[in-house]
Amino acid sequence: MPANATLALRTAEPVKAQTLGVTQAQSIILPRLERQPDVSPTDLADAAEVTPMTIARLIDRLEELRLVERCADLKDRRVWRLR
Repeated sequence: MPANATLALRTAEPVKAQTLGVTQAQSIILPRLERQPDVSPTDLADAAEVTPMTIARLIDRLEELRLVERCADLKDRRVWRLR
């Protein structure tokens, strides 16, 4: 995602994010998952420029809200895909 698009999401989405009950950080990764379903958490962390540990916590919270689903990778049992 281009830096200016990330900046736009960070500045334009806080109100929308609050109405959904998600944090601003979580609202940054949701559009990415919508555009690219079945992404791995590692790839998502790279795109969001955060650590894999940080993305794992964000995904945990989004999964509790039923906004994200972890699915097993059909090719590699060690990897989860996010939808």
